[in-house]
Amino acid sequence: MKGNRPVIEPIALGFVNAYIIHGERDVLVDTGLPGMADKLLDELKKRNVSMQDISLILLTHGHSDHAGNANELRRRLHVPVAIHALEVEWMRRGLAPIPRPIRPIGHLIKAITKPNIEPFEPDILLEAGMALSPYGIAGQVIHTPGHSPGSITFLHPEGIGIAGDVLAGSLWRENHPLYPFFADDVPLLHQSIAKLLRASVQRVYFGHGRPSSLQEVQRRFAARVASVNDLAFSGQHS
Repeated sequence: MKGNRPVIEPIALGFVNAYIIHGERDVLVDTGLPGMADKLLDELKKRNVSMQDISLILLTHGHSDHAGNANELRRRLHVPVAIHALEVEWMRRGLAPIPRPIRPIGHLIKAITKPNIEPFEPDILLEAGMALSPYGIAGQVIHTPGHSPGSITFLHPEGIGIAGDVLAGSLWRENHPLYPFFADDVPLLHQSIAKLLRASVQRVYFGHGRPSSLQEVQRRFAARVASVNDLAFSGQHS
């Protein structure tokens, strides 16, 4: 990694987060809602990230708040875009269906969020266990579906994870992990949270809200994921 920069730097794009992972080169994780490309590039410049050092755009999943600028940034940065194979067709169609809300605010977000993005053909199909060393960073991806069929989590060997929307963080305080706003398959989401709890990480970053220690994720979710049939969300995820 160049200089003394942190391994991962969050980039707030309204209510959604993108991230830059530093190594021998840099990898951009997620791209925000459509129309945020200029803001994202400005934020990278503020962090002294050279556009020439970015080697890859890694999508945690294909919903419009994460993949909304993927094709535009691919053109402007001249780098490939990687997404799990299960969501490639969404990118081709430019339409990523929003799953059912599992938190009350999810109903409002779904009502105002457009599922459309600029259609494109992804360059790289992610697989579980895939290493990102060819793109200049240490670490690998794991498949963590449930929020969406192709959701992935990035694991860095320094004990850091980027979990996309497997979970969410509080907008106001750290160490307060929550269920995501939506889930395609709740029992499968619980399995993915359990997989995250078994990962060798200490700190987890989310697609929405502030990060958490894995210890706090363990404290809040271990009992819930013990039974993947637990659908009792009321009052437990606010």
